[in-house]
Amino acid sequence: MIVIEPIDKKLNTAIMMKQEEMLEYARRYGMTDPRTVTCSQQLDRILNKQENSSFPLAAYSLETFSDMYGF
Repeated sequence: MIVIEPIDKKLNTAIMMKQEEMLEYARRYGMTDPRTVTCSQQLDRILNKQENSSFPLAAYSLETFSDMYGF
């Protein structure tokens, strides 16, 4: 089994926070409101940054993950 873990935890946190912000705007103002659209575009830029980074995700075998975290 392969475990996928983000390497850049700050970038991952930024993605999660921006997703929550965008969903809140969508709930309050609707999907086509300029605030929601702007937030969605900002999220796209963050996601593109992660996608374009050299190693956006690290894949570990379950054995390696177990060795790293003592499971």
